[in-house]
Parts: sequence; structure tokens; C-alpha cells
Amino acid sequence: MTIADSGLRVRERIPVEVLDVYDGPAPELWLYRGAWQEWSVAEATILVPMAEAELRNKVLAIFRHQSQKDVAPFPGPDPREFWQRVESRNRETAERLRRLGLPAYYAMEAYRIFVDGGETVPQLMSTADLSEPS
Repeated sequence: MTIADSGLRVRERIPVEVLDVYDGPAPELWLYRGAWQEWSVAEATILVPMAEAELRNKVLAIFRHQSQKDVAPFPGPDPREFWQRVESRNRETAERLRRLGLPAYYAMEAYRIFVDGGETVPQLMSTADLSEPS
């Protein structure tokens, strides 16, 4: 999949358009989705585990970001506040991976990574290579 094929909205394509005029080494572009559209486990290029304190810091950062408080900018049918959806989504992703046999983590964030306009291919690793959560 390429960036152009990814179905990104205009505001998500802006970093890609900046890369079109950037003449340095190809950076990695990590794409994150909000509380309503988490990348599925199958769609994610990388899954980043989070400890309870890390998820708490993420929620505190949301509280400090005025546009993310109370009424969310892209409301969906879910009546919970944005931070509640984020916390739930990250916990559910970790639980989904635990049910698939991966190590148990408190929470998990999903990203897709693009380099040079194309999606990177995830490197497969044995679950035995994954470190135990602390």
C-alpha cells in the first residue's frame, strides 16, 4: 500500500505533501488513528506496548490539550469522552493481542509506518524474542 492508496484525510496527507518537497534522507512517517478508528491488529505495521503509567501519561496529555477535552472534535456515536475512548481502545488492543498468545501488556498502541511513500513491511519475530513486560 502507498500513502496515496491509504485513504488518508486531507489533514493526514499534509505531512506527506511536505515530504514531497523535502530533500533529506527518507524519514519514517508513523501514522496514528484517533479514538474512533484504531488500526486493527492486522493493519498495524507496529504495535507499541504501554505500561499503566504510560497510558496514564497519555490520558494526562489529552487533558492538557484543550481541543481533546470534553466535547471531542470528531464526535461519533460513542457518548464517552475522548480520553475514555482512548484508554479503552488501547486496553482492548492489548487484550486482543494477549488472546492471540502474545505477552500481556497493560495497553497497546497501533501504528502504520510509511517510508518513501510506501508502507514498510513488518519484520516478523518469534514471541519468544519479545521481552516480558515489567
